[in-house]
Amino acid sequence: MLIDTSGFLCVFHKDEPDHVEAVELYQRTDFHLTHGWVADRLRRTGRGGRMFFSSFAALCAIPCWFALLFSDNTVLLLASNFVLLALSLIWLGPAAADVHEIAGPQLRGLGIGIYFFAVNIAAYAIGAPLIGKLNDVLGADRNPSVMRYALLVCPLACLLSSLLLWLGGRRLQRDSNKTV
Repeated sequence: MLIDTSGFLCVFHKDEPDHVEAVELYQRTDFHLTHGWVADRLRRTGRGGRMFFSSFAALCAIPCWFALLFSDNTVLLLASNFVLLALSLIWLGPAAADVHEIAGPQLRGLGIGIYFFAVNIAAYAIGAPLIGKLNDVLGADRNPSVMRYALLVCPLACLLSSLLLWLGGRRLQRDSNKTV
């Protein structure tokens, strides 16, 4: 789940002496990590390989979320945010490739449309309002530090995503073994 955490970092760490420099460095960082090669290698092991790769990436994001939410060390915050961003983007290519493979050549457009619709519904229609509601219930307007607890929805979403991707990968492998 990709969430802009810069607002969170600014609320809790704006008095840090290196805050302005860190924000400028973060904004100047412009690169793209491609992990499609690894995902494609895993696909060669079986039909669910790319899903297993994405499941692993979601699991790896969980400790980054905890570091981001509960650390006061600026270097650790920036490093975890950097790794979390990479892990949040790492699944896009493999997931689109799986949708193409599942939908087939005639239904690729429809498959990708449904896929992006589902991702956006999960993030913007469920995730964001849920975090906002939790912030309201916990009183983040009076005590901004409780925002950390509302954002615990994010590592839970990573755990749920990892489980669902792993189950989907297992099903793809099982179905492909039946047809062979």
